Amino acid sequence: MNLSDKLSKFCSQRTSLINLGISGSALLISYCTEFLFQIPPCTLCIVQRFIWMFIFFCTILAFFSSNQRLLLLIIMSLALIGGTLGIYHLLIQNGFIRDLCKVTKVSTIQDFELMLNVKSGCSEKSLSFLKIPLPFFNVLGSLGCFVSSLTEANFKKISSFNTDRNADD
Repeated sequence: MNLSDKLSKFCSQRTSLINLGISGSALLISYCTEFLFQIPPCTLCIVQRFIWMFIFFCTILAFFSSNQRLLLLIIMSLALIGGTLGIYHLLIQNGFIRDLCKVTKVSTIQDFELMLNVKSGCSEKSLSFLKIPLPFFNVLGSLGCFVSSLTEANFKKISSFNTDRNADD
């Protein structure tokens, strides 16, 4: 095993551990907030959980898969979607965008049923840490997963270019 292969394996494991740590922490905080602090999640929080679950499982698959480039692309795509949802959530919480998760008027039976099913509106600021709302941490986590995966993808691209170039010499 040459130095390039060793560096590639180390970079891959480091990126997987970073993504695993970020996604696992996001899920742990999310479920602790709901079950320990009894704060019901809004619709966007639940959707963001699914994204973190997919990132978590894709990262675990990356440890055992030979097709890591595809998994990196999936993780980067999920991180972009999660970051976009986090920004959207922040905009709703700060009143820049109308909350579509909350029923404002009841004119039909379907509106009434929808109102009964929604536990928490997305515009309600439920919890913050150091006066920073939790969706902002979701944006930062998504950015961290995206950057770490992008760094690994670029490293793999450069190392494969160098091995191809060395084979030509």
